[in-house]
Amino acid sequence: MATAITSSTRNNDVWFNSISNRGIVGWIIAVILTGFYICLYWYPQALGYQAGTDGSNTGFIALFNPLSHLFKGRDASQWFVYGTLYTFFVLTFGFKFLYKYRDNAYQTKRTIIVMIAQLFLAYLIPEILAGLNYTDATIAGDYQGWYDTDFKNIWPLDYDFFHAWHLDAMTNKSYQPLGMIYLVRGIFLFLVGTPILTYFLGKRWYCSWVCGCGGLAETAGDSFRHLSSKKLS
Repeated sequence: MATAITSSTRNNDVWFNSISNRGIVGWIIAVILTGFYICLYWYPQALGYQAGTDGSNTGFIALFNPLSHLFKGRDASQWFVYGTLYTFFVLTFGFKFLYKYRDNAYQTKRTIIVMIAQLFLAYLIPEILAGLNYTDATIAGDYQGWYDTDFKNIWPLDYDFFHAWHLDAMTNKSYQPLGMIYLVRGIFLFLVGTPILTYFLGKRWYCSWVCGCGGLAETAGDSFRHLSSKKLS
C-alpha cells in the first residue's frame, strides 16, 4: 500500500541532514555565501572584476563574460554575475520545489509564476533593454544602468525611483521613449496596479507570487523554513 504524500512525509529527515539542522555543512555553506556577498558588494576585484592589467575581468567574474557579451556586448559586471546566479538558483530550486509539491495545484501555479517573473521581468527583459541602450556615453555618464533594474520593482521597494538622478534619466531626451515608459510604468504600478491587485488578490500577490526575494525564499529556502522563528511577537 502506497504511503500518502503529506507535508510531513515531504520533509522527512530534515532535522537529520547536516545542511538543514545547523550542522557543519550548513555552517560551511553559510560562511561561503556570506564571504561571496561581501566580496561582491565591497571587494569585487577579489572575484576578478576588472582585475586584469588592462582592466579586463579575470577569475570567477570572467566566466560570465560570454553571456554578458551576448546581452550587452561588453564584459560582465559583478551585478550581472549576481543577477545571473540569482536567477539560476530560483529556477533550479524552483524545479526541485515543483517536483516536491507536484500534487499541490496551488504550489505548482505559484512557483511557476515566481520562476517566470524572475526569468523574464527581473532578468531577461532588463538585460536585453540594457544591451539595446548601452553606449559609451551612458556608461561614462551619471545614468549608467538605470534601465537594467528589475522591471517589476515597485516604489518604495524600488527606493531610488523618485531620486533626482533617476527622474532626470527617465525624462532625459536621450533616453526616449524608454525613459517615459519606465516613468509611467512606475507611477501606474504603485498608484493603480498595486492597490487593485491587493484588493482582489490579497497582500501575498507580490511577495509570494512575484517578488524575487520571496521567490528565492520559497524555492531555495524551502528546505530551511523549519529553522525560522515561530514566535507570535
